[in-house]
Amino acid sequence: MVKLRFDKSKRRYKNGRKIYEYERITLVFPRECHGLLKSLRGKNLSIHVARKDDSLSILLSEGQQP
Repeated sequence: MVKLRFDKSKRRYKNGRKIYEYERITLVFPRECHGLLKSLRGKNLSIHVARKDDSLSILLSEGQQP
């Protein structure tokens, strides 16, 4: 089972006066998958997300969109 984590961060603009807020979504994989995913570390990945009925498919691939 994977988990989606939603985090909000606040940063100051370079002038130091205003603050902007952004949201980051993280997909957390279980430890059993770490060995398989380590080969993708540091590589540029493409993501394709598709919804079909009640399920959501997330496809990661190296390079361009599939």
